[in-house]
Amino acid sequence: MPEDSAVNQVANSAVEHLRPFIGTWAVSIAEKGIAAGTITFEWLEGQAFVLQRSAPPDPMPGNVAVIGCDDSTGQCSMQYFDERGVARIYQWSLNDGVWMQWREASGFSQRFTGTFSADGDTIHGTWELCRDGTTWEKDFDLIYRRVAANS
Repeated sequence: MPEDSAVNQVANSAVEHLRPFIGTWAVSIAEKGIAAGTITFEWLEGQAFVLQRSAPPDPMPGNVAVIGCDDSTGQCSMQYFDERGVARIYQWSLNDGVWMQWREASGFSQRFTGTFSADGDTIHGTWELCRDGTTWEKDFDLIYRRVAANS
């Protein structure tokens, strides 16, 4: 494809179910009541993907991720990258108000489960990690509170 060619921006109906994320959220670490910054979810390429940008306070790393869904299977994944140079691929799902993301990697697997409030403006979630391939342990809890909605 020539460099100056543009992709026609066509919405991917497989990502439509991610609409509840779209907007800006204040994030805090639940146990400590510590503000962890903001995270923004926005449509990318005419609603073909969702772009996630995180702006946490020091020393936490800022990050960016692109979330997409396969149009035939509906399976979603997220390509994550942060300012430390960490790059990871997570599987992603949102079903019945429960958000999950996970990755399996030798020596360091992770999973997150978050639940949307009835009004859709708060998410309570927990990150867990596994270092031995068997035993999962809680890492930390997060609370997301919507501060601005985007269309």
